[in-house]
Amino acid sequence: MFEKLFGKKKEGEDLDALIDEGVKRGGVYAVFHFDAHGKDEESIRNSLVDFVSRLTKEEGVVFGEGRVEEALKKEDESLYSAIAEVTLFAKNFRSLLMLALKYGPVAVEVIKPEKMTLENEDLQGLLVDASLASQQFSTHILEKTMKPEDLEEFKKKMEARAELGRKAREKAARKKK
Repeated sequence: MFEKLFGKKKEGEDLDALIDEGVKRGGVYAVFHFDAHGKDEESIRNSLVDFVSRLTKEEGVVFGEGRVEEALKKEDESLYSAIAEVTLFAKNFRSLLMLALKYGPVAVEVIKPEKMTLENEDLQGLLVDASLASQQFSTHILEKTMKPEDLEEFKKKMEARAELGRKAREKAARKKK
């Protein structure tokens, strides 16, 4: 994906220059911070390493690099804690938002750009994406707890809601033209 956005990296070319070029094209350079807790030090570390590996291969990630710190035992407890930092370059803000919604970092540090301008249509799309992610999470929880007949009624309501949202987006797009 790196080559699709930037072309082949020339020998000696500075990563910062490539990042700056990517930012000009709408990319976002950021650091995601994660934590993990458990009773086994090695399992925590291994799960974070696997987690970082999956995150850096997600759609919308141009490149990424993770660092997992040594798990430390909490005082007065039998639990270990470890943190991971994932530095990544996302092809756009939408990709970064979807990663944050999917993976739930404890913090996100946007390094570049320092400022970003978004068109109304892009903002609306981002808000719909966030709403959809929230709805999918709620649906997942409800599917695990609802009676089958109540779940069927709920799914019908969600389909109708999705159709209304699609129509609202189309109407907004027509107004812009």
